[in-house]
Amino acid sequence: LEKGEEILTKLRVFTERKKYKWLFNQSLYRTASIRLTLNDYSEAIEYTRQALKGFQEMRDVFGTLDVLNALANQYRTLGNNKQSWSYLHDAVGLSRGKVVDPAQKWGVNTTIALNLAALGLHEAALEYQQEALRLALDLKPERPLVISRSYDFLAVTHSRLQNRDAALTNVDLAFESGRRLENQDSGREMMATALLHRGDILREARQ
Repeated sequence: LEKGEEILTKLRVFTERKKYKWLFNQSLYRTASIRLTLNDYSEAIEYTRQALKGFQEMRDVFGTLDVLNALANQYRTLGNNKQSWSYLHDAVGLSRGKVVDPAQKWGVNTTIALNLAALGLHEAALEYQQEALRLALDLKPERPLVISRSYDFLAVTHSRLQNRDAALTNVDLAFESGRRLENQDSGREMMATALLHRGDILREARQ
């Protein structure tokens, strides 16, 4: 991570000097992702907000939507639901456009579901997760990691609603989707996450 951040810092300096706006905004956004991984939320949010401003000035719908969704997730993680929903509201408006990547619509629906779940509104969250899964399954080319995450989110929500059979079915589907990328770190991570959640579901069922 330190090496990655060092490279991004050099990239930010270079692209800002050369006025390569799109690359500069991307470097801000990628730096924010690294700071988030390091649990430095204040820095992550600051870099993300700078990227948002830059993408909006460029009228870059794709970049703006990605960053709005990221900010909604960041603020939800901090427990600031009001600010999270504010960014998410703007993201929903943009995601209704015809030029939006279906994968981005998946991201917005997933974030809505996670926000609803954070408020304890699990039945409402389930509806958005089901729509997110539909979008994931329709993506071309196929995106096993996105599909795996959708199934995993569904499994967790079904578990919270005491739908044990549906929870186990979805967590197994999440594992199988992740296994299609078992030679990659991301695939192994999703397989491990699915197994962890399967254990949680079974443990809760015995209580």
